[in-house]
Amino acid sequence: MFVGRKDEINRLEEIYRADTSSIVVLYGREKIGKTALALHFAAGKKFMYYEAVDGLEDLQAEMLCKAFDSEKGSVSEVVREKLESLGEGKKIVVFDEFHLMAQHGSLLSQVLVDLLQTAKEGLAGGPVMIVLISSSVRWVENDMVESRGAVARLISGFIKLGELSFQSIVRMLPKTPVSDCVLVKAVLGGVPGLIGQWRETLSSRDNIIRLLLSDGAILAHEAEHLLKTELRELPCYNRILYAMATGRTKMNDIYNMTGFSRAKISVYIKNLIHMGIAEKVFSYDDSGHENLKKGLYRIKDPFIAFYYAFVFPNRSLLALQKAGKVYDEIVAPKLDGLLRPYFADVCREFLQLMSDYGKLGARFTDYRSWHGKQGTIDIIATGEGGASIAALCVYRAGDAVEEDFEELKELSKQAGINPGQFYLFAKTGFDAGLKKIAESSGNSLKLVSLGDL
Repeated sequence: MFVGRKDEINRLEEIYRADTSSIVVLYGREKIGKTALALHFAAGKKFMYYEAVDGLEDLQAEMLCKAFDSEKGSVSEVVREKLESLGEGKKIVVFDEFHLMAQHGSLLSQVLVDLLQTAKEGLAGGPVMIVLISSSVRWVENDMVESRGAVARLISGFIKLGELSFQSIVRMLPKTPVSDCVLVKAVLGGVPGLIGQWRETLSSRDNIIRLLLSDGAILAHEAEHLLKTELRELPCYNRILYAMATGRTKMNDIYNMTGFSRAKISVYIKNLIHMGIAEKVFSYDDSGHENLKKGLYRIKDPFIAFYYAFVFPNRSLLALQKAGKVYDEIVAPKLDGLLRPYFADVCREFLQLMSDYGKLGARFTDYRSWHGKQGTIDIIATGEGGASIAALCVYRAGDAVEEDFEELKELSKQAGINPGQFYLFAKTGFDAGLKKIAESSGNSLKLVSLGDL
């Protein structure tokens, strides 16, 4: 089922409606939904599609001709014939994993130039929109323009596909309770190709065991495969990611655990940040500097975080087919703590959506967190007219209680902020005492449950 991607589809449609020929690059990590998006966009239009192989130029040319139902002739002739067979009107040509064509010779440049020239000469029966898809984020962002030169300058736009929103995940899993959708987001991230493996007829425990912990688990090697496609020196990245997944969030902590130099760590983390796997978290900075933790590192990708926290260090037990034991004794007791930051991401998305719909009383444009020596404010939102919100995201078994609200107020004082509203988000719910405080707060305290999300 195709869900979400409204902004990306609108951008593709805008380019398609132009009267001229164009090239657009659609890229993002593996399984993020690039091909599904391109084919959804092309449905009902005149289009041709080729998925490149990882091979030298002669093999690539042979496979391309075969894909376009031709056994002979030059690639340019084959492509032109295929275009003509589609009739009059604008056409779409999709080259999937096009970096494989570009890295082994000049075939891609030749085909693109010939396509655009064919359209310019009126031989294609109309303008042509060329969609180039790639899973190699680093190549597109770092090497493509330099290596492709003239062809790169013909590109009309770049569309980088990110993870699905929480809203889209809920739509993708219509029979799954919202609480489990939060868990899906926090374990698999917003990656459609991973979420598509979730079975709504199974419990969360059984899904996690089936996908990541059992013998022959479908996604058991997915994390390291993703890293290998973009990065060298996987053992070094394994060491750093394992350190971060086990709570080493400061440079000094990572340095002490890995033994790598700080300069080396910085380079590796920079690469992980570029891939969207890690991030450096800077606290909201107003006053209260003496209480502040600065420069924390976090695994941004929930799937990678789960893998390095629970799968990577327990391979021996899992090889002995102890998946149930690993889940019950290792994963379950620590899961809430690991997933709280990703639950906070869902809560932040909720606030952004409510702000966009004008439901918060002001428009909020900046969303950060505050990491103090005595605790964390998960979300500090600031907006027009000095409006501000401080939010705590309670992700644990049992209701949120008055002490959680007191903690949020105390942390706000330490952060040097005086928010106009406090928000408490909770995994399970709120006890009667906290609900009574919210009812009498004059709208200064908002309680948001999973049902509201």
